[in-house]
Amino acid sequence: MKRKKDPERREMEALVTAAIRNYRKMTQSAMCLVLFTEHYEKDPVALMQFALAILLDKPLYLTVPRGRLIPANVRAVAAGLEEYEDGNLEDLKRATERLLGKATKGM
Repeated sequence: MKRKKDPERREMEALVTAAIRNYRKMTQSAMCLVLFTEHYEKDPVALMQFALAILLDKPLYLTVPRGRLIPANVRAVAAGLEEYEDGNLEDLKRATERLLGKATKGM
C-alpha cells in the first residue's frame, strides 16, 4: 500500500522544485522586475526570487503601488523604483515602461 506524503513534505518539495526552476531562469536574466505588493511580501516563491536576484547580483527594479511603504533595506538594493496608482493598469504599464527604459539604458 502506498503511503500518502504529509502536506509539509509536499509543500517543501514544491518549494525546492520552484527554487531550482527559478534559479535556472534567473541565471539567464539580465535583471529582475518586481511588482512589489502586499501579496508579494507574503509569497514564499516571490521572496525566494527576490533573494535569488540579490545573490546572483541581478539589478532589481520595483513597481510599487503609490503610498506603499518600502522597507529601507529593499530600497537600498533596488536599482530603480516606480510608483503607480493601485488598480490602474494603464498607470502600472507606464511605470513598468519607465523602469524598463532605465534598465535598458545601462545595457
